[in-house]
Amino acid sequence: MTDLLNEALRCHKWGRLAQAETLYKQVLQVDPRNAEAMHLLGVLAFQTAHYSAAATLIANAIALNSQAPAYHTNLGNVFDAQGKLEDAVASYRRALAINPSYAEAHTNLGNALLTLGKIDEAAISCRQALIEVPNLVQARCNLGNVLRQQGRLDEAVGQYRQALQHDPGFATAHNNLGATLRDQGKLAEAVSHYDRAIELDPNSAAAHNNRGAAFRAFGELEEAVASYRRALAISPTLAEVHSNLGNVLKELGRLSEAIASYRRALEFDPGLADVHNNLGDALREQGDLNDAVMCFELCRFSRIWPKRCAIWALSLFSRRSWKGRWRISGKPSAVRPTLPRPTATLVWRSHTKVNWRMRFRPTDARSPRILAWSKHTST
Repeated sequence: MTDLLNEALRCHKWGRLAQAETLYKQVLQVDPRNAEAMHLLGVLAFQTAHYSAAATLIANAIALNSQAPAYHTNLGNVFDAQGKLEDAVASYRRALAINPSYAEAHTNLGNALLTLGKIDEAAISCRQALIEVPNLVQARCNLGNVLRQQGRLDEAVGQYRQALQHDPGFATAHNNLGATLRDQGKLAEAVSHYDRAIELDPNSAAAHNNRGAAFRAFGELEEAVASYRRALAISPTLAEVHSNLGNVLKELGRLSEAIASYRRALEFDPGLADVHNNLGDALREQGDLNDAVMCFELCRFSRIWPKRCAIWALSLFSRRSWKGRWRISGKPSAVRPTLPRPTATLVWRSHTKVNWRMRFRPTDARSPRILAWSKHTST
């Protein structure tokens, strides 16, 4: 049994994942309570982006052996990939309760805390990881990210450079160093680090996106467009990149393409206030005033109630089926079919049967007024 598990682990390390999966399952057929095989099969599922299966397998391994800090850390990694950051933090803390010197858990905890906006706690975790393992490049890079969030750019640059001294091929450090140098106005040096990051990891959408931002700052807009399009070819669902592309296309005067990019951004994140505003500007410049008014109102409400606005925006941009008239200065005026009736109820239904209902009335030429929001559950 030990030989079979060792062979599976060797295949796993060499990247022969299908063979490793078969061998792990063979181990579990013979010994269903083998926690290590269960855990490693979960890690393999995580590496192949089967997150639900990974969470189940690793949780089962923890049920068999709750005192293995690596199990809790890897479950935290799965939760982090699923966007369940509070659960990830709890898993990392459980790993550290078992082994307070576990540098990887400190590192990953710091990263999750930073994403949650708990910057001071994130800094403590990153520094603790470096106390345990001073040359841990991921922890040093994460500390650089924390310092950049705190506005301590020179210190952040120092951390990234130290990380690259230990590992010159660390693409993430090159990308983050480039972003910080761009914040300092050192655009040429920033681009050189983006290029190096892309050379090391051609599929880094973040590096292509940041490279586009640098070229936009240079005024080289066509090069920026090319970088943004490469980022979207790698990861088509990044709302930020669609928005950035829309901004550059708008500067180039290509309004129809810009509008399409803004709409794509809102498909993936309907609550982005700035994108609603920029889309409204582009529609206004194109002469589409009625749709522009709706975008500006969505921008206003997304700043106040982002979740509610996201629901409204999702309905407007995905269903586009309302017919009616827009009442301006007391006189009815025909409008595009994307606008609701003067007094109407808009319902958004979710797969969880929790629905939102919005009543509103466009009371003047500038904006519709929301009369009431309600939440109810379908039967």
